[in-house]
Amino acid sequence: MTDMLKKAREFEEAQEKLVPQELRPVLHFSPRIGWLNDPNGFSYYRGQYHLFYQYYPYDSHWGPMHWGHAVSRDLISWTYLPCALAPEGEGSGGCFSGSAVPYGDGRQLLMYTQAEFDPAVRNRHTNQTQGVALGDGLNYVKYDGNPVLTSEDVPGGNDPHQFRDPWLWKNRDGEFRVLTTGYDPADEYARLLLFGSEDGLHWRFRKVFLQNRGKVGRLWECPSFFPLGDRWALIASAMFMQPKGELSPGNGAFGLVGTYEEEMESFRPESIQAVDGGIDFYAAQVLKTADGRTVMIAWMMNQEISDIRSEELPIHGQMIIPRELSLRDGRICQRPVRELDLCRQNRVQHQGVELSEAGIRLPGIRGRILDLELCIHSQDAEEISIRFAEDSRFYTECAVLPRKGRIRVDRSRSGTRNAALLCREADLIHTGREIRLRIVLDRWSAEIFINDGEQVMTLTFHTELTAQDISFRARGQAKIDVTGYTLDPTRIRETKE
Repeated sequence: MTDMLKKAREFEEAQEKLVPQELRPVLHFSPRIGWLNDPNGFSYYRGQYHLFYQYYPYDSHWGPMHWGHAVSRDLISWTYLPCALAPEGEGSGGCFSGSAVPYGDGRQLLMYTQAEFDPAVRNRHTNQTQGVALGDGLNYVKYDGNPVLTSEDVPGGNDPHQFRDPWLWKNRDGEFRVLTTGYDPADEYARLLLFGSEDGLHWRFRKVFLQNRGKVGRLWECPSFFPLGDRWALIASAMFMQPKGELSPGNGAFGLVGTYEEEMESFRPESIQAVDGGIDFYAAQVLKTADGRTVMIAWMMNQEISDIRSEELPIHGQMIIPRELSLRDGRICQRPVRELDLCRQNRVQHQGVELSEAGIRLPGIRGRILDLELCIHSQDAEEISIRFAEDSRFYTECAVLPRKGRIRVDRSRSGTRNAALLCREADLIHTGREIRLRIVLDRWSAEIFINDGEQVMTLTFHTELTAQDISFRARGQAKIDVTGYTLDPTRIRETKE
């Protein structure tokens, strides 16, 4: 074990005990201590789900990246394990994002981006190469032959500051493949690069797998490529996007669905969509569960404002609740993992509630840790809104605009002093007499699933926990049905026992 890894493990073991549980979300994964961003190595290995994550234990700001580590048997409740990877030395940028697959001899193979700061370039740019490590689910040893891939392995060259986020899988013949993000020096846009290996240690360039050519943003990060239904899907995060179709300006995640010919190693996208139309969603990864589901997790944050936080907090960052993915009419659809349903209790139901501009609060529908199901009945109302984390001063809002066929999330009244990224609006894929929403609240976040998950909008807010009210209102005639549940993750164990 290196000195840097030993130091990180000793620090997190001591400091974790100092984080009050009331500072953590109840259902969403948060760091053991310090800073969290991208999920890494999301995988099922030796009977448990493993989640590694970009991690800086020593501060709640971004710093030289480590890989934090946790395991779960239900994808809701997680147990922290010791830090898995640490930087090589004090001057290192650390271990950036990557993925994991079974190695074949009982061990697990991690592949990650090795980052070294370039003193000649400002703004934290780094020289990036790919390294691997092998381990047993608890301890991992970096390969002596690292780096196993550099930009020099790409014919024609690649910007060494934009070569990262390896996504591993195995072909049907057992050979390893990996996708990395790259940057085309000819047109100055992102691309995905494919490499192959027989042993996971010695790699060779295969092809340019996908070219951006300015279609989606400028830089791409964190690709995941996987079969879904009778198609293949590719999910990646893009920076500097322009508004186009479902895609919002700025940074966010997009999904491509198409056909993949393994022999030709050719992916032909047939459609593109926003993976999450809200404010806070980035760097998704997927795994296949023991019972065959495709499940996705992601960082619940937006790159543009990720370092805005309270100076007093010892932790910063959280993941979405893992989501089951399915393909419906060629579209990636999402729902919270079914294990969340086992956390439900205290069911409250209201039907045919007539709304007005004055707003209404419903008995039993209150709090910050809730699972709400809403059915909105209206074609003529100008706007129907749900306000949560509400008190006399603050609230966060989700509003449906039936006449325009749109939906909006808005945290401008949540108490934030930040003036950026307060609101996002999107076209509804389907409108009609009924619009269904499922809203999962967990202290400082909301995940909003629209029409059985054909769209999702995620956002965070930092309103004080004393703001517990939820209200409903409409401009124009509208009725709603509401079913609410409180959520308790300990019920998963109770239900299974």
